[in-house]
Amino acid sequence: MNRYSSTKRAGILGIWGNIFLLIIKGIVGFASHSQAMIADAANSAGDIFASLMTFIGNRIASEPGDKTHNFGHGKAEYIFSLFISISMIFVSAKLLYDATISLIFQEAFTFSWFLVAVCISTILVKLFLFLYTYRFV
Repeated sequence: MNRYSSTKRAGILGIWGNIFLLIIKGIVGFASHSQAMIADAANSAGDIFASLMTFIGNRIASEPGDKTHNFGHGKAEYIFSLFISISMIFVSAKLLYDATISLIFQEAFTFSWFLVAVCISTILVKLFLFLYTYRFV
């Protein structure tokens, strides 16, 4: 299996895994009014964007050379990595802002074993995605 094919599979798997996590975390976060779970859902949305950018960047980068790109389109991966980095900076800034507001106004913390179960399932899904990516990419 070549590098681009492996990256494509990892990108698609990452998109679907993170869509699942976004839905679960979003529903649980809004139902329980958990700021942390809502922030984690936003993080999953960012991961979906990153996986989508990886998929698109990989697709462009796998194109062979042509008249205007003698050495191929491999640099597209770097450009899409830049997009991912910029989006993560914005998501991080928003989460930092929300956390600061929560601390200033001393919002109550929410604890639930259901939230813990969602966090554990998140860890398991992310561990699977990591192991898959580490092994095949």
